[in-house]
Amino acid sequence: MKRFSSVLFIGLIIGLFAASAMAQERVRRAPWSQEVLDAAAKIPVQERGRVKPLHTYAGFLLLSLNGKRSCETPWKEKLTPVAWLLDCWFFPEQARHYEVVSIDDYRVVEAIGVSREGKLRRDRYSMAELDGGISRLMDMARDIESRETAAASRVESQVVSLARRLPALFYTLGYMDFARQRVPVSDAPELAKLFPGKTDAGMLDLVPKVFELEEIATAQTTHGPVSHALETLNQVHQGAGFLAMIPPVIPTEEVYETPQDVMSAMAEGRRPDHAATLRQIESAYLNRGTMPRLESSIIALQEDLSARATVRGENDKIDLEIHFYEMDYFYNAMALFVFGFLFNALLWFKPKLKALSNTLYYGAWTLAGLGQTLLISGIVVRCILRSRPPVTTPYEVILFIAAVGILVMMFVEYTRRNGLSLSLTNSLGALALVYAAWHEGAEGVDTMQPLIAVLDTNFWLSTHVTTIAIGYCAGVLAAVLGNVYIFSKLWNLSVPDKSRHVGTKFFGDLAKITYGVLCFGVLFSTVGTILGGVWANDSWGRFWGWDPKENGALMLVLGFLATLHARMGGHLREHGIAVASVFLGIIVIWAFYGVNLYGIGLHSYGFDESKSMVTKVYYAIQGSVLLLGIATWCIPRLKKAGG
Repeated sequence: MKRFSSVLFIGLIIGLFAASAMAQERVRRAPWSQEVLDAAAKIPVQERGRVKPLHTYAGFLLLSLNGKRSCETPWKEKLTPVAWLLDCWFFPEQARHYEVVSIDDYRVVEAIGVSREGKLRRDRYSMAELDGGISRLMDMARDIESRETAAASRVESQVVSLARRLPALFYTLGYMDFARQRVPVSDAPELAKLFPGKTDAGMLDLVPKVFELEEIATAQTTHGPVSHALETLNQVHQGAGFLAMIPPVIPTEEVYETPQDVMSAMAEGRRPDHAATLRQIESAYLNRGTMPRLESSIIALQEDLSARATVRGENDKIDLEIHFYEMDYFYNAMALFVFGFLFNALLWFKPKLKALSNTLYYGAWTLAGLGQTLLISGIVVRCILRSRPPVTTPYEVILFIAAVGILVMMFVEYTRRNGLSLSLTNSLGALALVYAAWHEGAEGVDTMQPLIAVLDTNFWLSTHVTTIAIGYCAGVLAAVLGNVYIFSKLWNLSVPDKSRHVGTKFFGDLAKITYGVLCFGVLFSTVGTILGGVWANDSWGRFWGWDPKENGALMLVLGFLATLHARMGGHLREHGIAVASVFLGIIVIWAFYGVNLYGIGLHSYGFDESKSMVTKVYYAIQGSVLLLGIATWCIPRLKKAGG
């Protein structure tokens, strides 16, 4: 696990400060209009160097906290990510009571001293419910992080996960503090002199006079109103650095500014244009007592920020990205594959549903085709948005492998018409997209983030990475076919009833399909590995360095070649090919996840504990299938030898 940075604890302090000052603010008494939600969704923001719509930012932020892109208020109003974010900004006293923090194990809540009365084992909590345990939570997380040599338990891992997620909610709830916080000035002579005629002053009033305030505070011997005003301003200043949403006016500047950046510039007399934007945000916040005025202010703010982004050429894909997430291509494709699988399942009872067999068969074909169309369309839209090939992240590789595998199986079904390939098309499509959705939700971060430097080249992404991903796809597909063969053999051996015997034609067809997939895979994995060496030579000055990722790719190539060679030499037949294919699937997962996620070698792009557990479970299951495959080969021969 990685150590916490001091930023996390600063976030805690800011969040607690923001929470303590929300007691007497107004609440939202009417739903947000669709017009303001549509406008706010288009506000351009920058995160990790990428300009994106607020719609995307809010969606992933809520997903990381809540496990889904929606939430409910205590009065059962269902909120979209943008509506939730607007509530956090403009009505934080309400948003503190929204149950948006997902906790998988109630023991985490008990460990930090928070009541779980009325909650299920796995439930969601609000910021208000967790307030009392935050200090204990952070202490526990710090202690767990310090134990580098000890493996964390499930509860400890979830404590650390919760401690990492909460600062985002703290910062979000306190993001508008620069517009909300005010300090009294009429009762303090020093402040009254700086702000004549005012009874109180906002943070944006204090910022231009911060150096004068510091001189006054330094000259004083006691902690008075000036010191208090500076402390408040400092806390607000820290909390305003969470999200960059103000586009630079100077075309050569690439980094968007946060309110914190603008406040620092205001103190030095710079950025008058950006200072006006902060005043615009402050005005919107002060209008929150009247929803029509607040919504008009938000729309005006969006128009201003979007106009600046348009001048910079950074607003042209905002609408397309919003469409991409609202269309939800991959979820809808998954639903179509699931229904196609149900049609296939009914086809298994064809003798009883003979009159419906053709309808079910072509219905399954139609659903598979529609699902594949949506899947490919979603991938294409992502490519347009990123101006990149479809294999830049592990998430995208999952989608790409699914699309290629489904296309291969549809082609096989078209040529052989055996029904098996169609069944695998729909089942694989559904399973792959379920896993992709879990992958996205488990990480809870934008899946279109900028690439790390080693990957940031379109040419090699378009050649090596795409080619090797197709090789991975073939390995996974061969493993699936091997699993089907082994389990079908097991079923056949355990059911003596001749009428239910799985015929040799079934196993012959399955073996031929597997052989074709292996031939398909050895071509792409070999070419992809060679291209990877060329890329390594271009990037690192050497063609091959026995890096674990390179070793994994080489193992896959050798596995394909050895299996095909053994088959051509007669050493492996149908059953042996199936068992070898399962082993190839294990190599693929090690080469892809085992290196990318476990912090090994030059190709390691970050450790991920959740994927580590899934990978280990996969190894255990497929290792068991290997033993099962050997057993199904040995048992009939042992029976025959025993007479």
